[in-house]
Amino acid sequence: MATYYSQGSGLWSTLANWDTNAGGGGSDPASVAAMEDNLFIIQAGHNINYDIDTSAWTVGFQTITIQGHATTPGMLRCDSTTEADATYILPMKTGYSIVGTSGAEKGRILCNADGVWANSVDCDNGVKFIIKTLTGSSAVATIDATYLAIRVFATPPTDKYVEIYGCPFVVTFDKDTEKFTIVSPTNTPAIPPNGTPIKLSGTLPAELTAGTTYFVKAVSGATGELEATIGGGTIAISDNGSGTIYMHYGCWGPVAQATEVNIVTGAITWNGVPPAANTAVRVKSSGTLPTGLTDYDLYYVRSISGNACKLSLTTSDTDIVIPSAVGSGNISMYCGSTYTNSKVVNVIQNVTADIWVTTTGFNRVVLYSYGPAIYDQQRDLLAGIAIRYMVLTNLNIDSAQYPLARLYLSTRNVSIQSLSTSASQPIISASVGGTFKCEVTNLYAPGTVTTFYSNAFSSSNSNTVSGIISGCNYAFSNSSNNTVSGIISGCGTAFNGNNNTVSGIISGCGTAFNGNNNTVSGIIFGCSFVFSSSSNNTVSGIISGCGYIFYSSSNSNTVSGIIFGCSFVFSSSSSNNTVSGIISGCSYLVRSGGFVSGLLKSALMKPTTPVFYDRNTTNYAMRICCENLNRVSGAHKIYDMFGDIIKTACDGTGDAPSEDPDGGHDYCLEASNLQSNLGIPAGSIYPNKLAILEKNKHRIWFDATPHTITYKVQTTFAGISAGNLILTCTYLNATGAEVETTNAPAISQRSDDADWTQELAVTFTPGRACWCDFRIDLQEYEAGNEVYLYPNQVVS
Repeated sequence: MATYYSQGSGLWSTLANWDTNAGGGGSDPASVAAMEDNLFIIQAGHNINYDIDTSAWTVGFQTITIQGHATTPGMLRCDSTTEADATYILPMKTGYSIVGTSGAEKGRILCNADGVWANSVDCDNGVKFIIKTLTGSSAVATIDATYLAIRVFATPPTDKYVEIYGCPFVVTFDKDTEKFTIVSPTNTPAIPPNGTPIKLSGTLPAELTAGTTYFVKAVSGATGELEATIGGGTIAISDNGSGTIYMHYGCWGPVAQATEVNIVTGAITWNGVPPAANTAVRVKSSGTLPTGLTDYDLYYVRSISGNACKLSLTTSDTDIVIPSAVGSGNISMYCGSTYTNSKVVNVIQNVTADIWVTTTGFNRVVLYSYGPAIYDQQRDLLAGIAIRYMVLTNLNIDSAQYPLARLYLSTRNVSIQSLSTSASQPIISASVGGTFKCEVTNLYAPGTVTTFYSNAFSSSNSNTVSGIISGCNYAFSNSSNNTVSGIISGCGTAFNGNNNTVSGIISGCGTAFNGNNNTVSGIIFGCSFVFSSSSNNTVSGIISGCGYIFYSSSNSNTVSGIIFGCSFVFSSSSSNNTVSGIISGCSYLVRSGGFVSGLLKSALMKPTTPVFYDRNTTNYAMRICCENLNRVSGAHKIYDMFGDIIKTACDGTGDAPSEDPDGGHDYCLEASNLQSNLGIPAGSIYPNKLAILEKNKHRIWFDATPHTITYKVQTTFAGISAGNLILTCTYLNATGAEVETTNAPAISQRSDDADWTQELAVTFTPGRACWCDFRIDLQEYEAGNEVYLYPNQVVS
C-alpha cells in the first residue's frame, strides 16, 4: 500500500502526475492497474481529470483525499470536453471514502460539460462517470463530504418515465386458417372479446401493418381472427410472419372528443367494444380532457352499449361522470393488466431515440403500480426497448398493474453508487450546499422488491437534487433544508428530516416523510405511508396510489393538492391535519387506531360519500370536520365514529325542525346517522359517545359570579334516558384547578317539529374570571332517529 500525491493539474492516467512524496522525488505508480488498493491525495491547486478504466478491478481505491485551501482547493473532475466518450468508474474499497480537508474553500468534485466549476451544463451522455463503493457490509460513506463541495450534472432522459397499460400478448399466425393464437402470457390467457381494438408489432404477415388498429373477431378459446373494421370481414393472410409477434391490447381510441363525447348522458363512443363492466381505466387527451374527467382519476367502465360506455368513479352508476364540456383534441382510454408471468409491458411513450438503453449498468428501472394499492413497486433492469413495448430482465411483473402504471429510468450517466449490504451506510454524508443532477443509488440485488441498503444522503443539508435517487434505505436520513426537483423512487423512506422542499416526484417508497415542516409541490406516488409521525408538512401537489396519507401524524399537516386512489386518508392516531384539495377514488377516508381527527376545508370528495374502514367500533375514536362540504358554501358536517353532526336549517325539510326556538328559520345542529354501538357496550362501564358540541371548541369568558347556561334541544327518539344526553361545563375554581359540572335530564320526544321545550342547563360559579368550556355528548342509540341542538345558548 502506498500514498500518492498529485504533482500538478492533468489526467489521472498520467503516471508522472503522481508521486509518493508531496513535493516529488519519490516513486510514481508503476501502471494504472497498480493504482488499485492505494491512497491518493489531490493537492490544493491541482485539478485532476478522472480518465481511467477500472472495469477489471475487484478491490478499488483506498481513501481519496481532495485538499481544501483558502482560495484554490484541489478538484477531482470528469467533463465531456476533456474526456472522450467512455465509461469511467471510480471504485472505492469497502470501508474507505472520498474525503476532503479543511479550508475556506473545500475540496471539490465536479462533473459537467466543460470542467469549469461555476458552470452548470450537463455532462454529455457519452461520458459516463461512476463513483461507487464495492461489495461488502461496511457502514463507511462512499463520499464523506464534511470538507467537500460537490457539483455534478448528468444528462437526463427526455422522458423520465413511460406509462404502461394492458397486455402485450405473444401471438402466432396461421395462414391456412387465417387465425391468430395467443401463446403467452399463459396464466388464464383470455383473448380480448369480439370488436376489441388491438395493434401489432414484430415481423407480421404481409397483409398486416405494425401500429395499425385492427379488431378481434371470431373468438374461440385462445384463437381469433382480425378485421380492419368491425363487420368488415376477416383479413386474409398469405404468410405466418416470423419471430416474436406482439398483439398490444388495452387501448381504446383516440377518438374525437368533439363528436364522441356526450355531455348530456356522459357516454363516450370508442373505436371498438369497451372492456367489461367494472374494468378499471384511465383516460388521456391529445388536447384538453372533457371537463369533469382527469388524467389522474381511476374510472370504472359502466353502461356499455355497442362501442359506447360511461365512466364512473366507483363500480356504481351513481358516480358516473358527466362532462360539462367536450374539451379539445382526441381522447384515449387505457386498462391495466392482471398478468403476472411476463416480463413484457406495453408502453405509450416511444423512447427508442431517447437515452434509454439496455446496456448493462445503464438500464436500471423502477416500476410502480399507479392505483389504490399499498406500496407496489418493483426494481429491475431493461432487456429490450421497442416503440410499443419494453422487456424487463430479472423478474416477471410481480403484481397486477393499474392503467398507466409508470416505469422510471433510474440510470444516469453520472452516478454515485454503492453495493454495500449495510442498511445504514451513507452513500453521501455531511454534504452541505451540493448540486446533484445525477443518480444516487444502491445497486445490491437488482430485481428485489423490498430489500433496501444504504442511505443516499445522511446528515446532509441544503443540497439541490434534480437527478434521481433509487434503491436506498433512506433517500435523506437526518437531513434538512434540501431542495429536490428530481425523482426519489424505490426507496425505503424518502425523507427523515425537516424543512425539505420537493417539487419533483416521490414514487414507490415505503414512507415518503418521517419528519417535519417539509413542503411538497410535486407528486407522491405509490408509497405505503406519506406522512408517518410527521407534523407541519405542506402539500400542494398530487398524492396518488398510496396506502396511508396521515399515519400517526398530527399537528397541522396541510394538503391543498389532490389525493386520489389511496387506501386511507386519515389513520392511526393522526389528528389536526387539514385537506382543502380534492380527495378522489380513495378506499377509505378514515381507518382508526387511537384518536383520528382531521379537517376537510372546502375539500372536494369524489365520490361525495366517504367510506370509513372501522366506523362504529368500540374503543376507537374518529372525527372528521368538514367546512363547506364538497365546496358547497355553508354546508358544514362532522363525521364521527358514532354518528354525523350536520348544520341543518330549521325549515321543516325531512325531520328537521320547522323553526328555531326564536320562531325564525336559523340553523341548528343535527345528530343523525347514529351508529348502533353508541352508548355503553355490554360488559363495559365506558360509554361510546357522540360529541354534538366538542370539548375545547365552544368556550365563553365569565367572571367569578354565578351563571346559568341553557341549550334548547328536541329529538325524534321515543325519549332519551336521564344521563344519556349530557351537558358538561368545565371552569376554574379559586385555586386555578379545573372543575366540572353536568346536567343530563331525561329528554322527551318532541310533540311536533316546532317543539323546543326540552333543554339542558348548568349553573356554576367560577372561582376566578376564566374561559368556561361547554360540551354536549350523546350516549344513547335509537335506529333512524335524530337529536337537534340549537347552539345559541341562553346566558343568565
